[in-house]
Amino acid sequence: MSAKSAAFIGLRLLAIYWAVRSLEAWGQLLTLLVPELPWSEINRSSVAIAGMIPGAVQGGIAAALWLSAGRAASAIAGVSKTPEPEGESAPDDWASSALAVAGIVAAVSALPGLAGSTYTIMQPPVVGFELNEYQTIVYRGALIEGVLQLAVGLALAFGSRRIAAIVKRFGARN
Repeated sequence: MSAKSAAFIGLRLLAIYWAVRSLEAWGQLLTLLVPELPWSEINRSSVAIAGMIPGAVQGGIAAALWLSAGRAASAIAGVSKTPEPEGESAPDDWASSALAVAGIVAAVSALPGLAGSTYTIMQPPVVGFELNEYQTIVYRGALIEGVLQLAVGLALAFGSRRIAAIVKRFGARN
């Protein structure tokens, strides 16, 4: 199996994973909106919008990964225009592909929480739904964590070939 095929399969599996996560998020939203909970209509709509963000982001991620798996796998594996002989891929190809997919997983994992935290922090205060000082600190911390996770994931995804070369140069002992 070539590195491109492995990356393609990995990205499609990742898309299925995010589709399932999206369904979980939508299910959690439905449990928040049961009529028995004593919320005003303003609070209920704020909770609904805040609850929709992770499900929508995860669903969008799943669709984007599914639809772009071929092009992304070519980019990850570094497929050139000249055909390579059949056989086993070089270990460098596998390391680069594995780091790129790990970076995509890390970056994509950061997006739902990042979107939810951003939405929650940017909400104007509503009676009965104000954030206290502790909650503000928690959401800002979650925002910083999401930005850092996204940055590390993108660095891994886009720098996978260089990182694999560094790991091979300094870390691999035969």
